[in-house]
Formats: sequence, C-alpha cells, structure tokens
Amino acid sequence: QGTAAAAPGDTLDLRADISSTELWLNWQNDWQQSENSSLQFGGEYRHPQITRADANSNYNLEDLINGNFPLPNYGNFGYAYQVAEEAQMDVAGVYGQWQMDWSERWSTIAGLRYDRYSQIGDNISPRLGLLFHADRHNTFKLLSGEAFRAPQADELYTINNPLISGNPNLEPETVVTSELIWLHQRERGLFSLTYFHNEFDNAIPQCAV
Repeated sequence: QGTAAAAPGDTLDLRADISSTELWLNWQNDWQQSENSSLQFGGEYRHPQITRADANSNYNLEDLINGNFPLPNYGNFGYAYQVAEEAQMDVAGVYGQWQMDWSERWSTIAGLRYDRYSQIGDNISPRLGLLFHADRHNTFKLLSGEAFRAPQADELYTINNPLISGNPNLEPETVVTSELIWLHQRERGLFSLTYFHNEFDNAIPQCAV
C-alpha cells in the first residue's frame, strides 16, 4: 500500500492493542509472640502474562529506528506489527522479619526475603536494624539491607519501538542500602531526618534506542 513518502512535518499516527493478565496470590501474617517480640512473615505468587501486543501506524517503525529514509507512508494505520513479544513468567517470594525490644531504649530488627523469577533467577535479600529510643520524643534508627529488582516486561520484551528497546537477556539489579534516621515526634507533628547510602550492582540500564 505504501506509495507516498514521508515529508517534512508529517506526523506519526499510531494505535496499539495490548492485552495482559496477572494472577496474584498474597499471604501476610503478623504474630505478636510476646509483649516485646513480634514476627512478620508471608509469601506471594504472581503469574504475569502478555497475551497480545499489536499496533498499527502509518509508517514502518523498524525503518524509522534504522534510519531507512525516505519512509513510505502507509496511510490510515495501514502498517501492522508487534510492539512486544508474547511472554509469561512465574514469580514467587517468601519473607520473614523478627523485631525484638530488648529494653525501653534498644530494639533490633532482622529480616530475610527470597525471590524466584522463572526466566531470570533468584535472590536472597537480608535486612538488619538497630533502634535507639533516646527519650519519648527522639528515636534513632540504623538500618542496613539489600533490595532486589527484576527487569519489567517493557524492559525485556518491547520490540519495534523508536524510544525503548527491550532486552530479554537483562539480569536483575541489586542495591545495598545503609540508612541513619532521626525521628522527632511531638503531639502535633513529626520531624524526620534521613542519611542514606546506596551501592548498586548490575544496575539495569535505560533501554532507550
């Protein structure tokens, strides 16, 4: 159908039809073991799935991305293509966190989380915390932990897009975080001051073309 070529000032007309589903099961528990001790634990399961990701436009976006000018104009959404690959994934995670008040002034937190992605891999994320209640108005927290982020569907499976390029071989990123927090609380307000330091490992890059 392409008989005309793109001219200066022409606009890109695009419409997309994207369908996805996700099954999500979540289980959470908070067990007060004693007056000074509590345990939070649980788990989750997700099954995200891209079932359809089609688009129509007046230009071939693959030619646009590769700079194959002049571009043939296909008219009123006359060019059809995929914008993401059909995909599905199984995601599971379990976690536990224990908090103990050793005295009126000192408390500790210890936690662990395990995540498993069927197409990416797994990770264990620890968390530790020390709390000092200086008085009834001031609390200091020293926290250290590791966070885990798996690539999102658009970072993995996007195709034929002039702005984003998906990469199915991306690996998850982790970040080790240290925080020092001061909380000052009064009857009419709360003041918080936080110093934090993050160290990223295998950071997921921006996928712009």
